Amino acid sequence: MMTFEEFEDIALDAYDALPDEIKKNLNLGLAVVPDLKMGMEGLTFIMGEYFTSPMLGRGVHLFYGSFMEVMGDAPHAMIHQEIINTVKHELLHHVEISAGVDYLGDEDRAKMKKIKRRFGRLPTDDEIVKRIWDRLWGAALVLIVMLFLVYLFVIRHL
Repeated sequence: MMTFEEFEDIALDAYDALPDEIKKNLNLGLAVVPDLKMGMEGLTFIMGEYFTSPMLGRGVHLFYGSFMEVMGDAPHAMIHQEIINTVKHELLHHVEISAGVDYLGDEDRAKMKKIKRRFGRLPTDDEIVKRIWDRLWGAALVLIVMLFLVYLFVIRHL
């Protein structure tokens, strides 16, 4: 298993190897966090995250614990490459958001949607249509009954 120090050295080397222009306005830089971080849906591990804070600024976190949970038994070379890929991924978020777009965020959200659907945490399009149809049918039935009662008790007696 890769030690925290080895992991941190690889991450910081990958960060330092990138052009300064990419890191412009990333005042908090890159920090390696020993913890693991779970996605809000409880299905995935967050390997890294780009964050912005109005008070603190912009930075990147890499989660050593998440990497070890997901890849702890993998060969060092594979973990090494994934660290580099994650650093680049998070900095691409920074570049895009700095430019006023979030294509990579859209891509990440689409991937999460697939994961949620795969594990039954998100209904399929057919299930959504069925739920809407069931609600509309129920509302239509109530409306028909109400109109019938209005006819019976009001209109018929005019």
